[in-house]
Amino acid sequence: MDDTYKKLLLRKTPIIDVRSPAEFFQGSLPASTNLPLLDDKQRQQVGTCYRKQGQEKAVELGHRLLTPTIRQQRLAEWIAFAKNHPDCHLMCFRGGLRSQSVQEVLADNGINLPFISGGYKSIRRDLLDVMQHTVSSLEIMVLAGRTGSGKTRLLHQLPFTVDLEGLARHRGSTFGRMLTDQPSTATFENVLTVELVAALQQQKQTGGTRKPLVLEDEARLIGRVAIPEVLKDRLAMSPAVVLEEPLDVRVAVARTDYVDELSRLYCEQAIDCSADPVDVHLCRQEGLVAFAECHRKSLHKIRKRLGGDRYATALTLFDKGFVRHTDTNETDGYDEFIRYLLKNYYDPMYDYQMTRKNRKVVFRGDADSIKDWFSSDGYQAC
Repeated sequence: MDDTYKKLLLRKTPIIDVRSPAEFFQGSLPASTNLPLLDDKQRQQVGTCYRKQGQEKAVELGHRLLTPTIRQQRLAEWIAFAKNHPDCHLMCFRGGLRSQSVQEVLADNGINLPFISGGYKSIRRDLLDVMQHTVSSLEIMVLAGRTGSGKTRLLHQLPFTVDLEGLARHRGSTFGRMLTDQPSTATFENVLTVELVAALQQQKQTGGTRKPLVLEDEARLIGRVAIPEVLKDRLAMSPAVVLEEPLDVRVAVARTDYVDELSRLYCEQAIDCSADPVDVHLCRQEGLVAFAECHRKSLHKIRKRLGGDRYATALTLFDKGFVRHTDTNETDGYDEFIRYLLKNYYDPMYDYQMTRKNRKVVFRGDADSIKDWFSSDGYQAC
């Protein structure tokens, strides 16, 4: 990776990304904030002018579109960010007119900020190039286990890990949607590559026997975000530690993660978005309805793999739990639904996938046993 880019990204240097919101949504960098020079419509107009009449006319149009009111509003946002992050850099797509224009305006107001040469396009290309080398150079160990066993919880208690689901903002399963939108695949790849480069750098600094980077076992997709092919292939051939917990524990973990936490967030969102947040009970009911609709949609997505009868049974069990939830605020009514899905959908699918992967398993145990093993001589020898 280019040394300048590497320092910026590994240090999580704040970046003012002056590209349009649509460009930023398609792909962004860690620690970057979108404070655009032109909005999407303005950028489209300037781009059309550039193609038909050339750069000079496009620049003139850009100046006209930025009315004094708009200019002052955006200048205030740039200045505020720069004052809060004095080490920040400016960036546009190619490191050209937009970032230089903002740099000049800020300089006129007494703030001198560097811009990133080559812009997002150059950094994105560099990150794609470095992904292959980084993944092939890392020592990797996979944390596997059945749905509900608490793999992500355990991952956060282990040394030297990267949370793929956290980066993807999704729990990975059909029911794993969170309230925050997932990043684009490009943004996910960018953030992931930076995390892996940092991990490789840490491995090299340890000297001697390098400790493996622990990653959770994932399917090709985490929600709608795809794991890079090179990493997916590497995970498939890496040794695994398997987390094994009894069914009752898995039901409790799944209820906490997929019901308690998610329904709470839906209720909080309903209160925040309500025109009359004083009626907390009504907002809570609206939040619970939205939560239930989300899970019903997720259940509907797997109806063909479940089969008609099992789908109908699962839906009935969920609705039974939802009635108890809304009437009493208790969530244990979902346990029967969760247990049914684990036994009739997730466990058979997990067993099938494990036989296909045929990977080397170096240790099995519950969460406490695995934590002990990671501090033992057995782990040191892997």
